Amino acid sequence: MLLRLAYLTVTNAFAALRLLPMSDRDKDVEIATDRTFLPDIQRQLAETQSLVATRQARHTERYGEPMSEANIWLEQRNAEIRSMQLEIVALEAQPADSTTVVRGAGVLGRTGYQNTATTPDSKGTQRA
Repeated sequence: MLLRLAYLTVTNAFAALRLLPMSDRDKDVEIATDRTFLPDIQRQLAETQSLVATRQARHTERYGEPMSEANIWLEQRNAEIRSMQLEIVALEAQPADSTTVVRGAGVLGRTGYQNTATTPDSKGTQRA
């Protein structure tokens, strides 16, 4: 048991150290999906929306009012929902036989994100 705890501590430390030199944009690049995962993302979206509705109903039963938008749990679930919705929109916009990868969960909706496929570089030419 103690050996397993030591192993987990060391692996988590290495994982954390690996993320330190990365910028937020670099971290987002590692999260990618293509159209083959669309049914899974749609299922996850439906499950998350159902979970939020269930929790909201239980909260209302218990406290007599819906959960506040400032509730940290609800705030994070809503962020996940928005992210999945953006991902679905981006994947559905692609042709059915497309193997184009969408970078990051919902990155197209983030402030400051630029789609590198259509952004001109410093010389004014389009990057692919």
